[in-house]
Amino acid sequence: KNCLISQDKTQLNQTKVFGGQEFIVTNTQDAGAGNRYDTTVYRALVNDKCLEIAQTVHTSSDWNGIDQQAYEKSVGAAKGVFNNILASFQFTN
Repeated sequence: KNCLISQDKTQLNQTKVFGGQEFIVTNTQDAGAGNRYDTTVYRALVNDKCLEIAQTVHTSSDWNGIDQQAYEKSVGAAKGVFNNILASFQFTN
């Protein structure tokens, strides 16, 4: 299993550091039947093991006339909380 390869077999190269640990980051979005899904996956190679932490923000609405700025702000706030949790991680042997 390679932490640098995505499910669709593409090379991952976006990184972010939390708590001194470098993570490979990938983002996906999907929508259907009035639902939106915004998923961010963080992978780290720790002690020769590929660890994955994922966050999916699911929102639902009729999406007609939606305030896009309000949507982005809401998703950003959820991601901010998750990033704070991720920053508190400390891997030990």
